[in-house]
Amino acid sequence: MTGFTHLATGTLTAVLLNRYLHLPIEVSSAVILGSLLPDIDHTGSTIGKKMPFISFLISLFGHRGITHSLAFMLLFLFAGYYSYPFFYGLAVGIGVHIAGDVLTPSGVPLLWPYKKRFKVIGIRTGTLADRIIGVSAILVILFIAAGVKIV
Repeated sequence: MTGFTHLATGTLTAVLLNRYLHLPIEVSSAVILGSLLPDIDHTGSTIGKKMPFISFLISLFGHRGITHSLAFMLLFLFAGYYSYPFFYGLAVGIGVHIAGDVLTPSGVPLLWPYKKRFKVIGIRTGTLADRIIGVSAILVILFIAAGVKIV
């Protein structure tokens, strides 16, 4: 999935969680940030371009490795439990990102360090289907903001 699609689905998740759970703004913001965070392992990604040195170091281990695993997400869940709720939001956003990348042909190593990649449909990054997912998420956000009863 593209950075746009990850950002759109992460933002939709934050909006829905905030709507029903009334999350603090920092947790909602963390969901959005977390939806981009796994791609820190790719220097050309949206977040990789914002943090080039960190991205470069992590990219040395390859794209879609540990940062696209349940272990990475659980790390932030534990951090949220033992410290600050902001990390819960990051964990949720990471989960949204991973769910999006499960839809791609490359899949993700959910059970890292186990090498098997999990994939479902095979939507290629940057294709019309990828864009439709992102634009649909934005439309749902706009409908919610306009007061249209969707969910």
